[in-house]
Amino acid sequence: MIEPYETTEINETIYKTKEYEIQQERNTFKIQLKQESPSLLKSILNTTGLLGASVSDNYKTLTFKAHSIKPIQVSIDYNISLKIIYYLTKQLEFLIVTERKSFYKYNLSNLFIVDSKIMYLSNEYLLDIKKEKIRISIPFPKEQYDSPELLELNTIPAEIHYKTIYYTLANIVTHLLTEHLQNKEQDPNKDPLKILEGTKLFGLLKRCKHSTPEKRSIIYI
Repeated sequence: MIEPYETTEINETIYKTKEYEIQQERNTFKIQLKQESPSLLKSILNTTGLLGASVSDNYKTLTFKAHSIKPIQVSIDYNISLKIIYYLTKQLEFLIVTERKSFYKYNLSNLFIVDSKIMYLSNEYLLDIKKEKIRISIPFPKEQYDSPELLELNTIPAEIHYKTIYYTLANIVTHLLTEHLQNKEQDPNKDPLKILEGTKLFGLLKRCKHSTPEKRSIIYI
C-alpha cells in the first residue's frame, strides 16, 4: 500500500512503501530502495528516458529530473493505455532479454507516470527465467488481473511460462480503460470494450490473452 504525503516541500518524502521511498527536492526526484536491485533499476534507467537519470553504485537509488510523479489513476483514456503498454513492454523486454527475469504479477499501486512516461517500480513478483519458465516458490495473493494459469495454481513450488505477465498486462490495461469507456457507452448492458473492436489496441490485447501462454505476443499492428 502506497502512503502519499500531502505537502510538497523541499526534501520531502512524497510516497512510501515497504520497498521504497520517493523523495522530491524541487524538480529532482530520488527513489530509495530498501534493498539493492540492479535488474529493476537498470530496466527503468534504460527504457524510460527519464531526464538526467542516474543510478547509485549500490543499485539502491535512482535519481532523475521531472515535473511530477504520481500513481496511475483507476480510469485512463486510450492514449494513456497505449503509453502503459509501450513503456511496460520496453521494461519487460529489457528484463527478459538482458536480465533473464520477468514479473509474473503486477501490483497497480507500483505503476507510476513520470511526466508523460510510465514505469513499474517493484521487485515483488520479479523472478529469474530458466528454459522459458519462472519458478514460484512463495505464496502470493490471487487477483482479478492474474493470468488463468496463475489463478489455477494451488500448490507451490510451481513453474509457469514467463509470458504469463503478457496476460496480466492486458488485463490491467483492460481494467483501467473500462471505467473510462463506460462513460462513453450509452447502453449500460453492453460491454464497453466493444468500442475498441477493430482497433490496433484491441488486437494487441487479444494477442496478449491467448489461451496458450507460449503463443502470446505483444504486437501493435
